[in-house]
Amino acid sequence: MRTANRWLSVAAVGAAALLCVVTLRNTVQAETTGKVGQTLPAFSATDVNGKKVSLADYKGKVLLLDFWATWCVPCRGEVPHVVSAYKTYRSKGFEVLGVSLDRDKAALADYTKKNGMTWRQVYDKDSNYALAKKYNVEGIPSCYLIDGSTGKILAKDLRGDALGAAVKKAVE
Repeated sequence: MRTANRWLSVAAVGAAALLCVVTLRNTVQAETTGKVGQTLPAFSATDVNGKKVSLADYKGKVLLLDFWATWCVPCRGEVPHVVSAYKTYRSKGFEVLGVSLDRDKAALADYTKKNGMTWRQVYDKDSNYALAKKYNVEGIPSCYLIDGSTGKILAKDLRGDALGAAVKKAVE
């Protein structure tokens, strides 16, 4: 049943298409379209361990804000690239904050542990997908590479080797 102001529908398209779509509709205008060069609006959320997390926590770092889900085949395909970039550039100031659109918190915890995803994760379902709505995320995987010193978006929706190259450029 739709609420008067908002609704969310999540559908995974077949693995043959290798496309996951998250349709997020909101009757209020989105706060941002998340364009490269824009300043990302501040956020506050709670991670899977119950600790508050905000954009300000990453001041002086290069942050990958990564919207994903364990059920999303393309998202799982990007995990090795994110893990590799994190291991390679963490010592140079690169951090990742995962924003999971999963329906099952236990599956999220199991998947991140098995795949060496040691960075913080926000389980966005706990907040009725507030971060995904705030940043107008319409499909996953979706990510923002952010300069934590300025809050500006350096790149968006990086995939494969392009992620490592963009992180390298940002931290050097």
